[in-house]
Amino acid sequence: MLIATGLAEFPPEELVLYPITHQNETLAVVELAATHRLSPDEHALLAALVGPLGLHLANIEAAERNLALLDESRRQAEVLSQQKAELADKNSEMLALSDEMRAQADELKAQNRTLRGTQEELRVQQEELAEKNRSLETQRRQLELGRSEAETRARELAQANRYKSQFLANMSHELRTPLNSILILARHLAENSTGHLDDDEVESASVIHESGSQLLSLINDILDLSRIEAGKVEMLIEDFPVSEILLYLRRLFEPLAAKKSIAFAIEVEAAAAPVIHSDRRLLTQVLTNLLSNAIKFTDQGSVQLLLCAEDSGLRFDIIDSGIGIAADQIERIFNAFQQVDGGSARKYGGSGLGLAISRQLVELLGGRIDIESTPGSGSRFSVHLPEIAGDNDAPAPARALTTVAKRTATASRDTLILVVEDDGRLVPIVTRLIETLGYAVLAVNSGEKALELIAAENPAGVLLDLGLPGIPGLEVLRRMKSDPASAGIPVYIISGTADTGEAAALGAAGYIRKPITRDAVLAAIRDMLEHSPVAAPAALPAGQPQVLLIEDDQASSLAVRVLFKDTNIELSRAHNGSEGLAAIAATRFDAVILDLMLPDMNGFEWLEQVAAATPQPPPVVVYSARELDDAELLRLHAHADAVISKGRLNGQASARLREEVLLAVARQTREPVAAPAAARVRHDALLIVDDDVRNQSALSKALRARGFAVSVAGSGAQALEMLATDQFAAVLTDIMMPGMDGYELIRRMRCGSTGQIPIIAVTAKAMPGDVELCLAAGASDYLAKPVDIDRLLQLLEKWL
Repeated sequence: MLIATGLAEFPPEELVLYPITHQNETLAVVELAATHRLSPDEHALLAALVGPLGLHLANIEAAERNLALLDESRRQAEVLSQQKAELADKNSEMLALSDEMRAQADELKAQNRTLRGTQEELRVQQEELAEKNRSLETQRRQLELGRSEAETRARELAQANRYKSQFLANMSHELRTPLNSILILARHLAENSTGHLDDDEVESASVIHESGSQLLSLINDILDLSRIEAGKVEMLIEDFPVSEILLYLRRLFEPLAAKKSIAFAIEVEAAAAPVIHSDRRLLTQVLTNLLSNAIKFTDQGSVQLLLCAEDSGLRFDIIDSGIGIAADQIERIFNAFQQVDGGSARKYGGSGLGLAISRQLVELLGGRIDIESTPGSGSRFSVHLPEIAGDNDAPAPARALTTVAKRTATASRDTLILVVEDDGRLVPIVTRLIETLGYAVLAVNSGEKALELIAAENPAGVLLDLGLPGIPGLEVLRRMKSDPASAGIPVYIISGTADTGEAAALGAAGYIRKPITRDAVLAAIRDMLEHSPVAAPAALPAGQPQVLLIEDDQASSLAVRVLFKDTNIELSRAHNGSEGLAAIAATRFDAVILDLMLPDMNGFEWLEQVAAATPQPPPVVVYSARELDDAELLRLHAHADAVISKGRLNGQASARLREEVLLAVARQTREPVAAPAAARVRHDALLIVDDDVRNQSALSKALRARGFAVSVAGSGAQALEMLATDQFAAVLTDIMMPGMDGYELIRRMRCGSTGQIPIIAVTAKAMPGDVELCLAAGASDYLAKPVDIDRLLQLLEKWL
């Protein structure tokens, strides 16, 4: 064994162990290692030292225990001191809590007293609430009773409105039907085509016609007012140039103003928008009413129409130097059947409905009418209209492919018109217009889709825009005309740019310049259907055209016979719907004229029965005085080719009926309807085309006095009929005419067999650029009104 220290390592010679005890308790052990053996003295010394060491260690342990006890005592003293402090704090807290509890007890006592008061108040309130509940229950029962009464009144009001609408329809029929016959027959008598009447009798017939026209105007005003009050006014919001209305108003009122020797002017502010988004018909009616009043109540001075720009739209100012209106009378004149005073009504005439109708129509268009007037100095009526009427009813965006109003399964291709146009605002207007004319229509917004649809549907005609996305319009036209399957389909171009002739060179049938008009679209569709190989019938009837008239009124039947007296049409009459059905089953008719108010069934039922029973029913022209709403028009257009309202169209209903029937017969027979032999004149005859009877009379008398044979047409459509059957050396045509205007007449003449006939435009249009427009349309020459007869004779000598 080795002993190791911090300095050396050695094997011990002797190892000595001495226990250190105290009071028989071993406290430690002394272990000694020696390098030599210890002597007895050394052992004695060690043994002597063990006793004191034990005592000393015992003392040390006792001292340590005392120190530990002292520390524990000191710690416990500190804990006790802390506990005393905490106890003192708790005692203070208890005292505070005791005080607080006493305060809370006092407060609780006070609250109990307050609660007892509140409980009493609640008891009173509960009694009051119970009383209120009883009152509310009574009111609820009364409200339920009132609501029930209101619902009953609403049903009664709805029923009354239905009765009113039915009354309007019946009164429209009962008033207009005989009056329309009177007008047609009186005009026929006034024309004195047989020469059996003397001058007084002709004048009497003219007075009857004029008085009847005034009565018809009054009836229309009353029905218009009733329709407005019943909420039955139908609007067609579209873009159109304001200049078209202004030109119409100039042409309409200049002669009236000249007759009264007062000045008439129309001025347009440079900043005024050229196009307005509104209802053309309603706006024209409002301005016509206001200008009529201005001229009627102005005996000297002037009447002006000013078109001004406003921040939110346009303002039409009608200014006159007439009798004026007192301030206390201004609001009164907007009431129905009211004028400034009774004396005015007796002196100036009229029903007093014009302003009442005008104000309500302007409000429908989103505008208002203001008046400034001084008695004896004149008046200013200001019509404020938004540039865009009905912002909340903006047209829906164009759909990629839309099918609209196919008439029948058999007619879907025979009268299918394809509209190729990417203008989302224009597409709904054109499709609705075509739909109201009674034709099926499809619309696409690209050239690619147009070519696909043409190949699939083989339409009867195409209205094609030039500015299309993808394949442009001219390329679509070129591809159509290079494909034998589609080369025969007529195509009319619709474009905002001027006609360069490129489309015509590629084979286009015509060109419509935007903004489009109803008459332009109607003329294009008729032309396309007349020339479309798809629309041509498989078998063409020969001989005298047969037309069936279904009409129970004897006077109306006679009036219709007079309309077609100078044609080779054979007119058969059925007195009711049943007779009409029997006639259709027994005879092949080329056209049918149908009244809606028949004694045994209505016209709607008759059309539906014919469609169900006849595979290929003849074209039907509805000619009725009944007022029709949009739903009824759509129902009619499912089976009828045209719908004409007696007493509307500014007195042109009978002319429109004649035009529609002749076109329907022409489409069926593909032969012109022959005019009487007496209508054919010598080769150097002149044809005057003008819808104004006074202009017709004055110009024809002047030319007849110089040896010319003169024939007169009152419309572009009538002129085309006459040109198809008679020969004329030259044509003198007005430009501004209802229906087909002079520009369209000239263009259609140049496209047909009459393309070489000299055409002289004789018109009151004298604005810059009018000459160029007439010549661009195809006129040979131009002469402004008032006509200089010597100048006209020089032009005739030049061209003849």
